[in-house]
Amino acid sequence: DIDGDLRSTPPDIGADELPSSGVDAEATAILWPTSPANFGLSNIRVQFRNTGGSNLTSLRVNYRLNNGPLRSLNWTGNLTTCDTTSISFTALQQGNFSQSINNIVAYVDLPNGSADPFPANDTVKTTIFLPLSGTYTLGGATADFPTFASAVAMLRTAGVAGPVEFLVNPGTYVEQVIIDFNITGSSATNTVTFNGGDGNRNTRII
Repeated sequence: DIDGDLRSTPPDIGADELPSSGVDAEATAILWPTSPANFGLSNIRVQFRNTGGSNLTSLRVNYRLNNGPLRSLNWTGNLTTCDTTSISFTALQQGNFSQSINNIVAYVDLPNGSADPFPANDTVKTTIFLPLSGTYTLGGATADFPTFASAVAMLRTAGVAGPVEFLVNPGTYVEQVIIDFNITGSSATNTVTFNGGDGNRNTRII
């Protein structure tokens, strides 16, 4: 609908899907951290909304960072229909960011202690980027970055925290490489290099 809420079957008349008469909770956003984040431990803050017709007084919020363990917290309060709030995972529940590209999946369940009758809106995902540092492969589906454009986009979003080298795999790259911005963190020491290898000009074509 106009708010981005999933339509019920049959849908409500008009542009806005009305809250259900029962209990329903929706995970709406992962508010923290944001890109570029720092390496190490960080709080994770998840926002959720009461999309049901009854007041929401309890639920469980869960998240997973990359392939790490599932973290869960129980929330209690009194959230009226269409209102939002958030909960932060702190201390032992923090996420440990140790790589440049990080995927967070968060979901809510057990609204008011019962099964969620509308689980399609329970999950939210985000990707958090940390500054690049070290050596990465470029080119092809199995590389760290499949294209020059994806590598440049990462430099724009996250910057660098040390010298960065992209090892370019053999291939013909039908794209333009334009770096028209200052790369955050770059310096005479923290350089960025696209390396196709010596004598490989005929196998790395752009």
